[in-house]
Amino acid sequence: MSETPEPGAEAPNEAPPPSFLRILELSLRGLWAQCVGLFDLAALETRLAVLNMVEMVALALCAGLFAITAWWLLLAGLTAQMVHSGMSLAMALFIIGFINVVLAVFAVLRIRKLGETLHFDATRAALIAAARINDDSADAAESTPPQG
Repeated sequence: MSETPEPGAEAPNEAPPPSFLRILELSLRGLWAQCVGLFDLAALETRLAVLNMVEMVALALCAGLFAITAWWLLLAGLTAQMVHSGMSLAMALFIIGFINVVLAVFAVLRIRKLGETLHFDATRAALIAAARINDDSADAAESTPPQG
């Protein structure tokens, strides 16, 4: 004999299906938990990014100091070599100073040339064109009488 319930009888161990409000509540709680988790993850990653950026800046400053020190040692060595080969100290220092000035002028000119690319000319032109298209479509919409 099989123990199948009669068609009109309800099984005693089955729980009633959850109500719509209960399903909505559980869904909202799950969504809230997911949002909180994502914000926590974003906060942790932001904190890590900031710490890494601080370390990168500190290392860049150290690298800059090391580069300046190496440059000074190179100039001192060149000056010493020029003096050792018979040139006067004043002339050697003048040549080293001249080399530094030429390199500094080159760097300034290069910086100014690179600065010209910071105006975002293509982006500005695209935004102006998009604004014109929007203005033209808005003007066309206003000038067209409603049909109907």
